[in-house]
Amino acid sequence: MANISSTTVFIVILLLCVSAAVAATAKLRSPAANICKSLVETQGYICQEHKVTTKDGYVLGVQRIPMGRSANKTANNKPPVLLQHGLLLDAATWLLGSPDEALGFILADHGFDVWLSNTRGTASSRGHAWLNPQDPVDFLANFLLKLHSGVLDNFNKSIGACDVAATAKLRSPAANICKSLVETQGYICQEHKVTTKDGYVLGVQRIPMGRSANKTANNKPPVLLQHGLLLSNYQDAATWLLGSPDEALGFILADHGFDVWLSNTRGTASSRGHAWLNPQDPEYWEWSWDELAEYELPALFEYVYHQTGQKLYYVGHSLGTLNAFVALSKGKLVNMLRSAAMLTPVAYLGQMTSPAFRSIAELFLSEKLYSLGVREFILKGQDVAKLLQFVCLKAEINCSDTFTVITGPNCCIKKSTVDSFLGNEPQSTATKNVIHLSQMIRRGTLTKYDYGNVYENVKSYGQITPPAYNVKSIPKDVPLLLSYGGKDSLTVVNDVKILLEDLRDHKADKLVLQYRDDYAHFDFIVGYNANKLVYDPLIAFFMLH
Repeated sequence: MANISSTTVFIVILLLCVSAAVAATAKLRSPAANICKSLVETQGYICQEHKVTTKDGYVLGVQRIPMGRSANKTANNKPPVLLQHGLLLDAATWLLGSPDEALGFILADHGFDVWLSNTRGTASSRGHAWLNPQDPVDFLANFLLKLHSGVLDNFNKSIGACDVAATAKLRSPAANICKSLVETQGYICQEHKVTTKDGYVLGVQRIPMGRSANKTANNKPPVLLQHGLLLSNYQDAATWLLGSPDEALGFILADHGFDVWLSNTRGTASSRGHAWLNPQDPEYWEWSWDELAEYELPALFEYVYHQTGQKLYYVGHSLGTLNAFVALSKGKLVNMLRSAAMLTPVAYLGQMTSPAFRSIAELFLSEKLYSLGVREFILKGQDVAKLLQFVCLKAEINCSDTFTVITGPNCCIKKSTVDSFLGNEPQSTATKNVIHLSQMIRRGTLTKYDYGNVYENVKSYGQITPPAYNVKSIPKDVPLLLSYGGKDSLTVVNDVKILLEDLRDHKADKLVLQYRDDYAHFDFIVGYNANKLVYDPLIAFFMLH
């Protein structure tokens, strides 16, 4: 206790001494006073005022003393020196006292070109490109709040956002998938409801047979298709239904004799029900992919298994593969699974090269949203383009091609499909889910959600850090097909290599790899040639396993 008191007394005395030194100055300076006029020119030195604008918009005042009092009246070839003050001070720090005592003057008299900086918020540096010091939150938080409330209608849209009007038919998120996308193609479609152990009511669509099949689904092998995480209005089962029946995997599997089940993650248009919550409750959105692997995917498997009486085939894309890897590593699903095809397999994201998603992670955008009370993560209409523009400006990224910035250069997607993906009214996920993915990107690890403080981690996990998932625990005889691409900037090759290292002891005849050098993230689900290059081998894999 005595040591703390001594330290406190020392700090107080130090602050008093600094105050006394300032008070002893011949002329006390008002915070708003011009440093050049009040402190430099009064001592007989030349002084210039400069302005510097930072990438995040702050306009800083900088003073320059280009030469000493007796120097030749040119600053040519004098070595520049930048002086940066500490906390609660400004450039005047270096000018207190006589020219023989203050470092700013001494350096000038010794032949240096002296530059004096002033930290943002100090009297000389209170400017900003679009804010003022009365604004209660920083630009990023301000921007994101406006983004979610949809008031940035006049934001610059010149980064090449898709021409939505050119899309033949845009689907409303609330549209019934069976009626709008399946029955219109001549297929029978059924709507099912699945309730998870944590209360979420999921919409599931079933295509029990192909167009030319006998009108019974008896003994047709069931296959469950799980979509990924997309900033679009097709972030649900519609992922598998884009394109003609000869192009979309949902239809292709039905026509090949499979009983097709299409899942929709909680929070999407078909899966916004809950046993005791509603989407307006903040608690409704308190989940990440931990809960998808723990509760959601097992509930879907159990439902389809009991409805059909058969083990399932599984196809996951992106986040849909992460959920499956984690569930399998914990011993879930195994007794109900025949084999699994993982398109753009995700277990690690630490080497992700997507400029958009890496910037979102490294700028802690989702964490800022969560701290502001935003629990439902949804980017409406052209807000995707607006958010990307901010990210692009912040990270100095060329964003002329929005889709490429997000996913990598997809080789084989029609423009109409791109327009559909980036059209109006995308669907929701939990902000907490995006935070969890951002943690994976920043850390390169595969762990449970990190609450960011010891108390919450200990409360949830019994330890100060979130426990890691162990992909090596996946049973070695589970048949797996991993399909990935060389141009994918979300599921990059180097991260897939880490996953493959974890699976190095998997039975050789149970692990099949498919690599497409020209494919990026979405080519695997909506590429116009994926039916031949990806789906034909996938179906052949299922037939063998």
